[in-house]
Amino acid sequence: MKSKTRAAVGLIAVGFMLGYFAGRHSARLPESTTPRLPQSTMPGAQTSQRGTELGTWGANLRIPAFVQLPDESPLIECDFEESPNIYSGLMHVTVTNLTSRAYLVRLYVYGYDSENRRVSDAKEEFEIGGHESVVRQILLRSQVLDLRTFRFGHTFRVEVTLEE
Repeated sequence: MKSKTRAAVGLIAVGFMLGYFAGRHSARLPESTTPRLPQSTMPGAQTSQRGTELGTWGANLRIPAFVQLPDESPLIECDFEESPNIYSGLMHVTVTNLTSRAYLVRLYVYGYDSENRRVSDAKEEFEIGGHESVVRQILLRSQVLDLRTFRFGHTFRVEVTLEE
């Protein structure tokens, strides 16, 4: 009887794990079929395989936080909401395009503990239209093995790259 119970618990655990990974991968939106915009002639812009990279900008923050990037002439703003799920690694952010141009957004988030060691990270990539807001749930990946005393970050660093 005990071996049947163990087998049932094992199968349930495997089912939860498979469901988690399947849901995580299916939650991503498919690549857009929208044609890419023409390359920019902005000074200092770099051309990549996809388009023109306008730059990478970063900010240090604590959740909740609101940041506009770049500082001197904002193109994009990120509103990181306080969420009870931050302790499970799930972070909520609303990204708003402040311009009329569409971009490919690459959003990197790094979590640091109280001793300033990087303990988690995440990367999101999505397209955003002109004057559009996009709501994302970001799942931070932990680099710490002992999850009993772990937090996904005391402070965070966000880096945003825009590409036309």
